[in-house]
Amino acid sequence: MENTLEHMAEHPMVKNYTDEDFNDLLNYLEISTTSEHIEKAYASYDALEEIIIFPYDTSIKDVNPKERLWYQNAKEAEKEIIWTEPYVDALTGDFVISAAKAFYRANQFSGVVGIDVHTNVLLEMMNEIPVGENGYTFAVDDSGTIITNPDESLVGENVSEQAYFRKMQSLGNQGIIETEIDGKDVVLGFVKNPTTNWYLTAVIDEAEFKSRVDTFMLPVVLTLIFVLTLAVVAVYFISNRLIRPIVQLQTSMKRMEQGDLTCVAEIDSEDEIGSLSSSYNHMLKEMCTVINRISDNAYKISDASQNLVASAEENTASSNEVAKTM
Repeated sequence: MENTLEHMAEHPMVKNYTDEDFNDLLNYLEISTTSEHIEKAYASYDALEEIIIFPYDTSIKDVNPKERLWYQNAKEAEKEIIWTEPYVDALTGDFVISAAKAFYRANQFSGVVGIDVHTNVLLEMMNEIPVGENGYTFAVDDSGTIITNPDESLVGENVSEQAYFRKMQSLGNQGIIETEIDGKDVVLGFVKNPTTNWYLTAVIDEAEFKSRVDTFMLPVVLTLIFVLTLAVVAVYFISNRLIRPIVQLQTSMKRMEQGDLTCVAEIDSEDEIGSLSSSYNHMLKEMCTVINRISDNAYKISDASQNLVASAEENTASSNEVAKTM
């Protein structure tokens, strides 16, 4: 419906209208009402103080658009679409809701286009939404005026002082509340339409709501248990896969601390633990190499010491022999 209004506000037939174009404009407005939800379409002109409407009614000539609230609100909103509260149509006497938008010619305000939607149409649309066995839907605007309700006598009634409406306003754009309506305990769910600021509301008997919740709880709980079990098993295997190499590397390092240089870490992986294990094995190999070199040098030093001692003993013996001959 808003797309229709956008097209109307930009159509040359609407913006450039003259008295000679009356029939052509009327035909265009007829095309704009092809949607089953739109009851009337009209264009109103500021300078002419005139409304062209389809279906056409001669009594519309007595209506000055500037005096109509939808016209005034649309003009103030400039290029934004506005939605009205339910009001009594000047031609039919029915409760209707209007959407309207200002249009401009050469950047100057020229008039307002609008469409009317009967509240019964909105009611039929909302009644198509299933709400349990005995539930129902209704719409209420931001000021608390009921726009649609299965009980037509309530349309137009203001519920701004009702506890459930104040609770809806406090919750914001959506929510579910337990409340009492007409002496019955009910559960009320709502969503606030950001364009119209209407609360689209569904009401269901509290007992029926809880019975339906109980029906769905068992499969939900079983599914939750199944998912949690899978999660625990998955975490076990994943953590075990991660921790086992760490424990193995830690064990090898403790054996090395005790002097066992044969404790190679046999971890075959390409992750960080595998890289750390390779570094550890390389360090262990280098330590063995250094120790072997030290051991070899120690043996060489020991042999040289023994040779030196033997040489010294021989020299001492020779000295003694020389001394005796003298």
